[in-house]
Amino acid sequence: MRSPPKTHLSVAGGIVYIATLFGFVFFGHQLGGFFGVWLGAVVFDATHSYAMLWHGSIVLGMISGLVHLPIDDRRIARVAMQGVQAA
Repeated sequence: MRSPPKTHLSVAGGIVYIATLFGFVFFGHQLGGFFGVWLGAVVFDATHSYAMLWHGSIVLGMISGLVHLPIDDRRIARVAMQGVQAA
């Protein structure tokens, strides 16, 4: 079972920086949404068809899937520091 994105961020960057990391992820998501709509309008105005956008979306989805295949979801082994107590 896969973890939610915030859990992945906390494991990758630490709980201290989770708000900052999530902010970067959210900002990237918003940029993608804006440029996706903008590019869709530009392509539709030029070609009067959404076919090129559908094909591009399919290709980008396949590339995204291939890029994510090597991700290792196993838990990271943490070494406990001596003299430090968990809160």
